[in-house]
Amino acid sequence: MDIIIMDRFKNKVNRHMIFESVSFSPFASLVMEKVNIVVADKEVVDFICPPEKKKFLDPECIFGLRKRISEHLKREIMLRRSLREISERVWRNLKGCEREIWTISIARGCYKRVNSNDQYKLREEFDIDIPKEPSIFVAFDRVEDSADYIAKQLGIAFSRALENVLTITLVHETFHAFTDLNGRQYAEETWFKIIEESLANYTAYLAIRDDDKFIFLFDVQKQPIEYRCWVVWRNIVLPPVFLLISTLWAKNIPEYLLIPPFNWLSLISPVSILFYQAMHYPRHAWLLKGLHRIYRWNPVTYEFFHDIIEPMLHDIISPDEYWRLLALGILSLALLLI
Repeated sequence: MDIIIMDRFKNKVNRHMIFESVSFSPFASLVMEKVNIVVADKEVVDFICPPEKKKFLDPECIFGLRKRISEHLKREIMLRRSLREISERVWRNLKGCEREIWTISIARGCYKRVNSNDQYKLREEFDIDIPKEPSIFVAFDRVEDSADYIAKQLGIAFSRALENVLTITLVHETFHAFTDLNGRQYAEETWFKIIEESLANYTAYLAIRDDDKFIFLFDVQKQPIEYRCWVVWRNIVLPPVFLLISTLWAKNIPEYLLIPPFNWLSLISPVSILFYQAMHYPRHAWLLKGLHRIYRWNPVTYEFFHDIIEPMLHDIISPDEYWRLLALGILSLALLLI
């Protein structure tokens, strides 16, 4: 890992501070081996990741739809719609709650694989010489602005706020680096952002010391709801399990969430994620017996399994469809927690 600091910030931040912040990430070893870090200003970050209008879910609209979607799901399930059809119908409804907003106010950092064009313009326009490699860019002036605002609002020392905001920013971006380096490219679909950004934020939450977590909570309170879904992970998983889930997400192998210790995740999904094509992968065919054991404890649930769940197992869906179902569950639980 190479650390590049613009001259104007060298009296405010040093390599030790960057190393220390990154070290709080569970993915620190991967980042230190394969990712460069550039401490620059907002002009550089806006060049690398241009501010643009992006669509996020409007919280008021989502809260208004919550009850209607829940009732809609129950009706669709009882009509024995296919999983794909149910998912498409719900996401179609949610699409009406998408709003375009400027993201410049939260662009303190970004992750990108630097290409030849980036390399040339960074050298010519910003005097930054960087190899064509994965890199995390930090707008240190925005980090300072956030820290100054937090320090004043919470009545804490600026240095304390700065240390934590820098850590939050860097650790959040290390998660994006982790998923990208494992082959999962970032996508702008709402379901993708719900999982990716919530996991990235929870990674940052875990990195902050207990005595300073109130700084993190204050910092993220006005973020889009896709980011704020991190509260679900805080309430339902232990850190070691969370790291395994993050790896399954990054490597796009959702079928392993069907087996212990992950299968309890079905509790958070409005359409049980246990539906995921267990009948269509020979290596998971034995799961049917496990599902029988889960549902046989009560005649009502056993009947529900045979009448509703078992037929749906025959509906083949893609890994992305599986993640969409999980994202629905995360969103529905988040609406109860935020």
